[in-house]
Amino acid sequence: MPLSEPVYRSRIRHVHPCDHDAQSDAPLIDAIYQGAAYRFADSTQADDWFAAGQPLYARDGLPNVRALEREVAALEGAEDAIAVASGMAAIAMTLLAHLRTGDHLLVGNDAYCESTALVQLMAHQHDIRVTRVNLNDRAAVLAAIEPQTRLILAETISNPRLFLLDIPMLATLARQQGIALAVDNTFATPVLCQPLRFGADLVMHSAGKFLGGHGDVTAGVVTGSRERIGAIKDVAHLYGPVLAPMEAWLTSRGIKTLHARIRQSCASARCIATWLATHPDIAEVRYPGIADSEQATLARHLLPDGGGAILAMRLRGGHEAAEAFMRALRTIPYVPSVGGLTTIVSFPPQYRSCESARGKSWDGCDRDTVRLSIGLEAPEAIVTDLQQALAMSTIRSRQAIRSER
Repeated sequence: MPLSEPVYRSRIRHVHPCDHDAQSDAPLIDAIYQGAAYRFADSTQADDWFAAGQPLYARDGLPNVRALEREVAALEGAEDAIAVASGMAAIAMTLLAHLRTGDHLLVGNDAYCESTALVQLMAHQHDIRVTRVNLNDRAAVLAAIEPQTRLILAETISNPRLFLLDIPMLATLARQQGIALAVDNTFATPVLCQPLRFGADLVMHSAGKFLGGHGDVTAGVVTGSRERIGAIKDVAHLYGPVLAPMEAWLTSRGIKTLHARIRQSCASARCIATWLATHPDIAEVRYPGIADSEQATLARHLLPDGGGAILAMRLRGGHEAAEAFMRALRTIPYVPSVGGLTTIVSFPPQYRSCESARGKSWDGCDRDTVRLSIGLEAPEAIVTDLQQALAMSTIRSRQAIRSER
């Protein structure tokens, strides 16, 4: 069946993300421009170049970095983008560009632990007040808003609880209150959801995860209007979280296979989540679209092409069963990350960067919870390893209980 024009453009953009030179002798793949600075005839030429918004130095943006920015902006339907050295740098530059001393920030109560640790740090160092709230609860958000509220920090699919954000509701509320909405779209990717279409002001990515997709790069990207991205670029120019040309090139390379990877991983993840939901040793499965009717309805609206590649499950045997399960896996390695070609397992992220929170479990994710990032293996192979590991962990848990008696 022929693809509709919007779908065709969306899919082909992953393979041909930028407008390349049409000359016959141009390379199919972009070169890597490793130089950190530009050469000019004299200071007048340099001044004219800078006045035209062109880079003079690596912190201004080099060719591979700018190419990546254009690619991700196109994928998200944004006017502009800025690429930096990590996903956390993307969040940090966004916060620094939009918040001043005395301002107020709203952040999801199930946000990524390091994001929460970062806003706590900023609260102490920059006298910014922070309120954590259920961002899907309209009444709670309205009650938390203050006259000084400037920004809402959210996630399309929260990490680690895997709750889907009601972006249209939150974006409408934020717009009515004159507040900017920044959404971390790392888990959904622009293949599955484009938050700007639903009213978000900024969209962020930990680009080394699904965009890069090969586990060989660390990068971050923020997309949005030219005005907002310009403000972030001004801050980033001074703070200097520079993305290197090679990392930008690797991320662009990964984007070329993004749609195919996400499509396969989503199909496998849904199959595996459905199987796990019926397993007697699993107490709960968290995956967008199957968790409950409310989230399923929202998923059909926001994620019509799939619920993503990440799922979480709680084992009935508690923390010991979860540990035994992960040790019993034969082909699925423990890796504290997501988004690569290989299926990996880990505990959900824990507090670690904030002294007051160190060692605590994350809200709603006890240590009986295991997170899976589904890769490109055949789902039958993944299920086979999960099945034998669950059986082994059950045996070990029963043995441990008998030995305690």
